Amino acid sequence: MKQKQAFSIKDVVAIGVGAALFVVIAMIPIPAPAPNTNIQLNMLFKPSLV
Repeated sequence: MKQKQAFSIKDVVAIGVGAALFVVIAMIPIPAPAPNTNIQLNMLFKPSLV
């Protein structure tokens, strides 16, 4: 019998694109109204471990 693969090619590509977007978004600083403060957009997409 044929064994099922753990991840398909689409899954691997989706994980790679998601990881790349996470890194790129982490590099983009957005100035906040408070002095010397930046908003980190990558924290919006961080999965909750609770």
